[in-house]
Amino acid sequence: LAFWLAGRPNVPETSVLHLPQPALAVHGAVALAGAVDLRLTIDLSGYFTFAHDKHEVVSFMGGLPAEVPDRYRAGDPGELLPITAPQWLLQGTEDDQIPPRLPERWAAAGRRAGDRVTVDIIPGADHFDVVDPESAAWPRVRAALGAALA
Repeated sequence: LAFWLAGRPNVPETSVLHLPQPALAVHGAVALAGAVDLRLTIDLSGYFTFAHDKHEVVSFMGGLPAEVPDRYRAGDPGELLPITAPQWLLQGTEDDQIPPRLPERWAAAGRRAGDRVTVDIIPGADHFDVVDPESAAWPRVRAALGAALA
């Protein structure tokens, strides 16, 4: 949701989600094992193989991208590039819920659009380690949050 909020100025004017002047300026976005690109989450997972967040994306959006394309155009951060705010994506190598290629694919698309994107893949961390202050991954999360707030 943080990445969607950062990209909200790019929501199509025809969408009910469009605001001509968003109320909140976003200065940075941090994703902790985040499904930041909803279409890419589905594409990299394959809809008929098990991937936890892929099914949640389809449920959240009310269908697949081909079924509800307007929802994805307005609600998928991947459709709202460039975001222009600096972005940090942190994910563990042992994450079994978000496709492991998603952060690098997001970074490549964001950089092509002119965005500043940092990816930190944390060895040995799983999906929940990046949100656990007691995990070995937490110092790297704090560093990214500190950079986003600077």
